[in-house]
Amino acid sequence: MKTTEPRPVEVGQIIEWEGDTWRVLGLGVRIDGKVNAHLASTTRGRQQRNGFYPVQMADMIPELIG
Repeated sequence: MKTTEPRPVEVGQIIEWEGDTWRVLGLGVRIDGKVNAHLASTTRGRQQRNGFYPVQMADMIPELIG
């Protein structure tokens, strides 16, 4: 089994969070080892005439994701 060391969260990165896969759209304030992140789902959303509209959310996630 291959293990990876935790690495800092970056804009554009794809992460697993709360049972879904998310793309990090933006990062905000960092408090106590967590960072406020604006996330867009890569699996959930709705199709519109002009393309796919993903479910989005903001959450405090760990600064280091492994």
